Amino acid sequence: MKFVKKHLLILCFCLIFFDVKGFTQTQSVSKTDSSSINLVLNHLNNILTKKPDSAIILAKQIITASEKAGYLKGQAKANQYLGSIMINAKEYKSSIPYFENAINIFSQLKDKKSAADAIYKMAYAYNYLGESKVTIGYYKKALENYIKIKDSVGIAKTYNNLAIVYDTNGDYGTAIDFYFKTYQIDKKIGRTKLLGPDLNNIGQLFETLDIHDKAAEYLQKSINASEAINDSASLCYSYESLATVYLNQKKTEKALVLLKKSLLFSNVIPNDDIISLIYADISRAFLTVNKIDSAKVYLDKSLKISEQRQIPYNTAFGMIYEAQLFNKINKPFKAISSANDGLKTAKKIGSIPLEINLLIELKSAYAQIENYKLAFETQEKAINLSKDLNTGETIKKITALLLTKEYEKKEISQNAKRAIKDEFIKNKLNNKNLLIVIFIIITLFTIVISIILYLNHKKQKEANELLMIKNDEIDRNRSEIKDQAFELAAHNEIKDRLFTIISHDLRKPIHQLSSVINLLEENLLNREEMEHIMPSISESVKDTSELLDSLLFWAKSQMKGFKLRIIETHIKVFIDEKLNHLQQNAKEKEIQIVNEVANDILIKIDELLMSIILRNLVSNAIKFSNAGDKISISFSEDKDNFNLLVMDTGAGMNNEQLGDLFTPKVKSTKGTKDEVGSGLGLIFCKDLIEKSGGRLLVSSELGSGSEFCLKIPKYN
Repeated sequence: MKFVKKHLLILCFCLIFFDVKGFTQTQSVSKTDSSSINLVLNHLNNILTKKPDSAIILAKQIITASEKAGYLKGQAKANQYLGSIMINAKEYKSSIPYFENAINIFSQLKDKKSAADAIYKMAYAYNYLGESKVTIGYYKKALENYIKIKDSVGIAKTYNNLAIVYDTNGDYGTAIDFYFKTYQIDKKIGRTKLLGPDLNNIGQLFETLDIHDKAAEYLQKSINASEAINDSASLCYSYESLATVYLNQKKTEKALVLLKKSLLFSNVIPNDDIISLIYADISRAFLTVNKIDSAKVYLDKSLKISEQRQIPYNTAFGMIYEAQLFNKINKPFKAISSANDGLKTAKKIGSIPLEINLLIELKSAYAQIENYKLAFETQEKAINLSKDLNTGETIKKITALLLTKEYEKKEISQNAKRAIKDEFIKNKLNNKNLLIVIFIIITLFTIVISIILYLNHKKQKEANELLMIKNDEIDRNRSEIKDQAFELAAHNEIKDRLFTIISHDLRKPIHQLSSVINLLEENLLNREEMEHIMPSISESVKDTSELLDSLLFWAKSQMKGFKLRIIETHIKVFIDEKLNHLQQNAKEKEIQIVNEVANDILIKIDELLMSIILRNLVSNAIKFSNAGDKISISFSEDKDNFNLLVMDTGAGMNNEQLGDLFTPKVKSTKGTKDEVGSGLGLIFCKDLIEKSGGRLLVSSELGSGSEFCLKIPKYN
């Protein structure tokens, strides 16, 4: 807490009227004016951490005196100090009413800075109570106030704490963005003491995403920044974070060296939060090399601190390794108890990563006692949570790396701008000196000045002409960049949807296979059960294979040098073969598919391309048709094209849906039986047929069905 030394002498005078040791002069306090109350508030600020019990008594007396004097600011500040005292005492719930009082009064006074500070501290209290949604709400409210008053320090610290909450909850894209914003602001305003912690947070997030090289890079930057200013506290955190990287890479000896360094620096702070984590990490390291006794010693220390100091995250974190320890020494019932206790805490604070690790240990314990039913259910819970956390995890990693690259580019760009600015100032000074010389020459030589002015005018004209050319060039470049940005945004939207397909449609059968393999490894499936589930798994893998074929073909079509493989084909036979796989889907929905193409028609096509397009169009028609509807496929030709028509009597589309049909912003719509899709199939079809020189036309009426016309060029 900050000490206000400059008021020390005035405070001594003030203490004549106040009994600092006992704080019993309530009547004297109540009669003081606002100036005297402010002096006592300064003293209260100085004793918050040194004498908390005395500080509580004094703060309540200040509230009483301020109420009698009608001094709202005194009431607000005293309430805010009481809230801070409660936080220091780990009485987070008790702190909230005081902060609410402070916020209400500061809002009446229109003191946005003080209101923002009180909101920020209340968010901090809610965070320790495990109320992540409420925490985020209050931090955002504090951030809004700090931005309005342009308080860079407030903005930076709020971004940092928001990033930590999002990081804990598994929202890594938002977290990395806020971590970088924090680092940029701290660097800009010269808060060098915080650069080490900022870089440490970024490194930890990369490690969470298993991007080990980036994690090590930023954690080493954090260590370098902290060593440059001899910041022991930041070094303690950075060494612990880098040790975690080594633990995840099974480099136990390196990790232990760093953890011992971190523990040494923790004595300088001291901070129960980090000390508890260090002990848990050391326990984890010893568990890795099966030094059970040593692991238990450090684990007990970690849990004792986290439980005494009410640090729920650390408690749940330690419970993971307590359950692991009991599993290793064949005490499954104790492992079950520890894992369940840890799960309660992890759920309360909303930490999905902790829940997953605890469920893994719980599954192992159930397996040890041969309760395979609970083991399987627990494993399914872990897999489902992993899906929630890891859906599109590849996209999250790419997003984090792209954001990092963007910030690093921005930093290089800012350095370049500073260099240009310095060069500009230097040139400006040189020009100024030149003008002085010219002025002297003008005063001495009248004739020479005319020549110099003429030459100078000529040079200026050339410079202006050159500047106009450069400005025109800049405008053209800006326009090109804008067009490229628009195109890139569209491509990015398609890319994100493509990653969604990969992360959802391809992961499902893989998860099914993984679950079956786990059941087989643990002898939980007999042959009869295996034969029962194999057809559905085979069908799922077949669908996935077809999806992969489509994606790979589309990806190849985006590459330079892509060529079609044109062969002459009996189009009716070809269509029948491709529809064979879809007939079952149509039959299940009581939909009739009719191939009206004549038997003797031969046309030249790329069979793989046509197979992908036909499958997508017919699947789409099945998806949006009802029982009793009909899908017909017919053929015609004109001078330049063969025309293949896919018509249905299904749901149809309105004008708005037709307008968005082939754009990235189109959203996947559920079918008549709630079938789901990616929304990209028709975009792929249009892209593929256009690359082959053809066109895809569509007409539709809501409630009457749709007609897709595939115009295939007559290849030579």
